[in-house]
Amino acid sequence: MSIILLMGIPGAGKTTLRRRLDTIESTSFDDFRRQQRRPIENPREARKEFERYVEKEIRKRGNEDIYLIEDIFYLKSMRRPFRRMSKRLHMKYGVIHLKIGILEALKRNLEREETQTEETIRRIERRMEEEEKALCLTPEDIESIGLEDILKRIPLEQPPEPIAHPPILLESHSNNLDVSTRRAVSELIQNDRSLNGKRMAEARKRMFRIPGCSGLNDKELKLKLMDFYLNES
Repeated sequence: MSIILLMGIPGAGKTTLRRRLDTIESTSFDDFRRQQRRPIENPREARKEFERYVEKEIRKRGNEDIYLIEDIFYLKSMRRPFRRMSKRLHMKYGVIHLKIGILEALKRNLEREETQTEETIRRIERRMEEEEKALCLTPEDIESIGLEDILKRIPLEQPPEPIAHPPILLESHSNNLDVSTRRAVSELIQNDRSLNGKRMAEARKRMFRIPGCSGLNDKELKLKLMDFYLNES
């Protein structure tokens, strides 16, 4: 399973390529914003909501091979949460960067239904932070490239190997679950410093109310903890 980001300045052809790859699950930040019943005014909060939405969708579709996420992603800080997400979910991670000349992008922008200002596009182009390991494609590539070619050429970062732990022989299932959940929480937070410790502690408490959690392995415990974390009421 893989999380693949599709990045580029407005007008680069991201939506065109995503539509051509309609055999795989995908979403975009623009689609997410249009689907909201109420607009999220704060840009930072909007992106946080989008990240939570994407993770929930991936978890619901647990058997999907690839999940493609489209956005400008011009700052590394915009990509970082999805890279951390791939580690949490034990998925591969990759980036496709669609590159286009600024004049062509501005021309294409005028032909779109939802246009950006020229100043915005030029600012994004100037501030674009390159991804070191990305599959770079041109407008000509978009016309002909298929999913098979992409998967052959894109550098995919492998998920971390599960940490092997010696079996813990304790007298009760509750003690066993206490130790294993503490360990799982510690590793989740170590892999993703953006996780809220208090919310994670509450998610851990909820584990003790669910029968059968003591029989879960390390990976299953982490996935269950993140389900509680993301769906905390």
